[in-house]
Amino acid sequence: ERIILRLKPNKEKELYAYLNEQGYETTHDAFQGGKVSLLVHLSGTVLLVIAAMILILSLFVYALSMQLTVQRNKEEIYQPILLGYKPFHLWRSYSLFQSISALLIYISSTVVIYKLTQLSTKILKNNFIELPVISQTSTMGIAFAVTVLFTLIISLNTYRLIRKLGISGTV
Repeated sequence: ERIILRLKPNKEKELYAYLNEQGYETTHDAFQGGKVSLLVHLSGTVLLVIAAMILILSLFVYALSMQLTVQRNKEEIYQPILLGYKPFHLWRSYSLFQSISALLIYISSTVVIYKLTQLSTKILKNNFIELPVISQTSTMGIAFAVTVLFTLIISLNTYRLIRKLGISGTV
């Protein structure tokens, strides 16, 4: 014989513990866990793809904005070069600005991601299933490495533009 029970998410843990104590078999764990797991993985994949697209587009916008900054300040950069300053010295101020802004963006995004992960894990735990605690250290390490790499690439591109401006007078 079978009985089908439909319960609210907060009440099911106690009932299933009681049914297991009494020796009744339940198929709830396998079915519910699979359904929630599929939903979590599917929504996670979609969010990851969207986040990757936004990240790539934002990196292009950042690179273009730095190039535009150099072009817009062409006269202010070229005058000190004519006075004998090396392009490297002018590049340091741009590089410092890029490094500080990248560090601030990394710290703020790390805090937001940590808080959102904590909140979503708590909501899933209270309403659906308990998920194992996932370490975010490796993910944040990868994000930091990507941030440093991209900042270095943009910084070298800025140096190239300043040097080209110093040699030819145009960007």
